[in-house]
Amino acid sequence: PSENHSAPPDVTGYSSDSSHSHTERHHMANMGTIARNTQKYGNAERMETGDGVPVSSRVSAKIQQLVNTLKQPRRPPLREFFVDDFDELLEVQQPDPNQPRPEGAEMMPVRGEALGVVTNWPPSLEAALQRWGTISPKAPCLTSLDTAGKPLYVLTYGKLWSRSIKLAYNILHKLGSKQEPMVRPGDRVALVFPNNDPVAFMVAFYGCLLAEVVPVPIEVPLSRKDAGSQQIGFLLGSCGVTVALTSDACHKGLPKSATGEIPQFKGWPKLLWFVTESKHLSKPPRDWFPHIKDANNDTAYIEVS
Repeated sequence: PSENHSAPPDVTGYSSDSSHSHTERHHMANMGTIARNTQKYGNAERMETGDGVPVSSRVSAKIQQLVNTLKQPRRPPLREFFVDDFDELLEVQQPDPNQPRPEGAEMMPVRGEALGVVTNWPPSLEAALQRWGTISPKAPCLTSLDTAGKPLYVLTYGKLWSRSIKLAYNILHKLGSKQEPMVRPGDRVALVFPNNDPVAFMVAFYGCLLAEVVPVPIEVPLSRKDAGSQQIGFLLGSCGVTVALTSDACHKGLPKSATGEIPQFKGWPKLLWFVTESKHLSKPPRDWFPHIKDANNDTAYIEVS
């Protein structure tokens, strides 16, 4: 039996016909389904559902596309795409058969005699300088190199010991007067030496230790208004530094005023510049000898970072 249903409005934009076509339905005994004749509306076909409701072919295509998507097989798991190279990493590379083989017996390290425990080490830097300066005066202590890397000057322990004693005596007895010395044991003294003169710096450093004063090595000031030198000046002022030791060449290269004197740098305390070359120093008396201190917790030197 045929049933008539009113068609819904066409929402696909195609013109609708007021007249409805009559479809013929035939019973299929072998399939048990109902075949329907369809009519075209523009470029789309008009079909009916099981209840006889007409449906556009475009909507049916979308549904069929969704069904096909659901029927697609799932993606294979990740392990099917992942190639494990752990076995390759475990493979040991075989040596080249053409590579020459080592000859001779296998060498074994030789264990030498145990070092003896030295119990008479010098207790301080001053004591060490005294020992090596008197026992091994000709042993090289410092080798200065030129810009080409060739040895320029060799300072022995004997020369370092004698020059340090001479400088220590002049620091304590030739600065100021006997009644009012400028430097006393425990005071701070600035060391202003260029980087290319390590010999003069070492003599000045150990001379301060033998004089029992604290050396404060600083960079050479380049100008009066250098920003870095102002920070150094604050450090010197906080340490109470009033004397600066320097070399003859460095003293000549420092900025000077019209009168030939070294001006006071900005932010620096008033300093007395003292040249440490031997030709500018007085020879100490034979009965004068520096005090060699034992190991203690006193300040040895102050390093500026």
